Amino acid sequence: MDYNTVREKLQLPEYGRYIHNFVEIIKALPTKEERTKAAHSLVNVMGSLNSSLRDTSDFRRKLWDHIFIISDYDLDVDCPFPMPDRKMLSEKPQPVKYANSRMLKPHYGKIIEQIAQCIPNYEGEQKDELISLVANTMKKNYINWNKCTVADQTILSDLKQMCPQSLEISDEMKLYTEPREPQSNDKNRNNDKNGKPGFKKNKNRRNRIPIPIPNNKN
Repeated sequence: MDYNTVREKLQLPEYGRYIHNFVEIIKALPTKEERTKAAHSLVNVMGSLNSSLRDTSDFRRKLWDHIFIISDYDLDVDCPFPMPDRKMLSEKPQPVKYANSRMLKPHYGKIIEQIAQCIPNYEGEQKDELISLVANTMKKNYINWNKCTVADQTILSDLKQMCPQSLEISDEMKLYTEPREPQSNDKNRNNDKNGKPGFKKNKNRRNRIPIPIPNNKN
């Protein structure tokens, strides 16, 4: 029996073994002209199999890179793009550096803290509008994550702590209030046969008047 475990390992398994076999057939063609013509045809087939690449700008180049990778960089054809570098594709990406800066109020997020630090740079009405906008956003985020109400003084106190300078906030400032869920009208609701809630039918509903259809026979 010929199992996949004893077969040659695929370079790009997402294309399947048939595409890899076709690349080997192209490599065995006698002339460069025949190999180039067959390679262009195979690239079109690979594009239909990997349609997700069509959204990228360098769609054709990636397909040619894939065919060279499948051939183990041993395909002598006239390619419209340069052959990819083996070393560049085998290099490991550099580790991502994560921000280790400490936040005073992590539950509000880094962006809110950065905006709060910029509040002292504004003056007058712009400063008041920015304070109101940041404070309301903080309260919305608090309610969304904690699923409970919070006092306005708590939000304003946290905002003052995040600002690098002393911040004066008017005591008359009102923050976002969580909207109440609409209450259902129990008088117009009734349970159906399956026990599910439903609306009662209105017996006093006016009968619909049929629309007369014109007779065009005459």
